[in-house]
Amino acid sequence: MLWLAVATPDIPDAVQLLQQMEHDELSRVDPDGTAARAAQHVIDLDAESASCPACGGAIPRGQLRCPECGLRLG
Repeated sequence: MLWLAVATPDIPDAVQLLQQMEHDELSRVDPDGTAARAAQHVIDLDAESASCPACGGAIPRGQLRCPECGLRLG
């Protein structure tokens, strides 16, 4: 958690700076956006099969790990 004391008139500039810093850091560690897209992937564990957010492999209903890459779900 980050606590930041900012004068009220400077809040918009501080928010913009923090958003730019976050964007720059994410671009550095995830240049093509793969991890960001995977993090937003929603999986319906009750469906007949689901698509793994990490590798795209098929995950049959009832499994809590991707059989392709081993990603733990749930």
